[in-house]
Amino acid sequence: MHLTSAPRRRATATRWRHLAAAVVAAACVVTTATPAQAVTSGYVSASSVEALGGSLSTVSPAVVTTYSGDPLVAADYLKPMGPLGHYGLIGPWGPLGVAGPVGETVWHPSAWITGTAWDDWASMLGWSGGPMSGWGPLGPTGPLSPQAYQQTLPGLGDFSKQLQAGGVWGVLGPVGPLGALGPLGPLGPVGAHGFGSTADGAYVNGGGAVQRNVDVPYGSTTRRYELYEVYGDTYARNLGYDNDTSFMVERSTLAPGTTVEYTFTSRHTQWLTVNVVPNWMRYDLATLSAYVNSAAGNHLNYPVGAARGTALVDDFDLRLTNDTGQVLATSDSVELADTIQIPVTAGQRLKLQVTHYQRGSYVGYHDGYRLFVTGSTPHIVGTDITGAHQRPVGTV
Repeated sequence: MHLTSAPRRRATATRWRHLAAAVVAAACVVTTATPAQAVTSGYVSASSVEALGGSLSTVSPAVVTTYSGDPLVAADYLKPMGPLGHYGLIGPWGPLGVAGPVGETVWHPSAWITGTAWDDWASMLGWSGGPMSGWGPLGPTGPLSPQAYQQTLPGLGDFSKQLQAGGVWGVLGPVGPLGALGPLGPLGPVGAHGFGSTADGAYVNGGGAVQRNVDVPYGSTTRRYELYEVYGDTYARNLGYDNDTSFMVERSTLAPGTTVEYTFTSRHTQWLTVNVVPNWMRYDLATLSAYVNSAAGNHLNYPVGAARGTALVDDFDLRLTNDTGQVLATSDSVELADTIQIPVTAGQRLKLQVTHYQRGSYVGYHDGYRLFVTGSTPHIVGTDITGAHQRPVGTV
């Protein structure tokens, strides 16, 4: 393991704090005109980003800067040791993983927050300016508002522009699983909607009725959002096309070489983000942190001795098709966390296949994963971003 001195550790840790702060600011900016955005037919995946070969030369608007004071160049953040890899934000030790706030064990906050229905209290919080009010992240001053998303976000810099849907780092942005619409936001199992959950993960109110949507004040009107459920794997697959584009599942085991399929329907024309996170990896958090700290001081290159690919994690691949089986998008990267971000249309019926391509070669736990499906809502469609990181829908 390549360790750094204490001053250097502090410096590299500061860089990661700056990047994390930039991503958080990008996901949480609150600030009125809406620039037109061109509709694109392209999708972004871990595979398409990996195929850039570390070059952002084809991407428009150009990606030159990251954030003030960053010693790294933008292309460094394409590397597997960066935020898109298994060592990063959407890897096993990130906030979407088993050590994050969502899960069924006693240390997961979600097990307590949705352990019982408290929707009456949640309504009172909404009236008092809480997370489900018009002042919350889903309201007109939140990160999904036209000004915040289309002006303030790209105004933070070239890197932040690419956090928009269709961007190079779009999976990390406001409409991905880390944003207000995902499992960590107010619509998910740690949210302030106040609904309890059944053993299968369906939300229910105090009277026991299943709840799939919630209305949130938005200026002088309201917006309806799909709640973000944590479904049991079998229950999610049995929902069929009645399922929507706002849920996650955790599966404890999938044998290497096998595939499981989930079906759902997009209720709106929107961006759809799907990503799979292996439940386990080779390293504990302390070891992973030491490698990341070392990499941050060397342009996010792999430190000496750091595992990669299936020496680090089990390899799960993604394949998205329509209801007739026509392939729309795939993601089969080994070193980046597999993700797909794709524009879909209202009423489109979709099939998502997860394949356990290869078990990791490390000694330890294996074969489980978490799957996240996150829709952007009909209020965010299209993009003015172009580049080789986008592939035409239907090509692999």
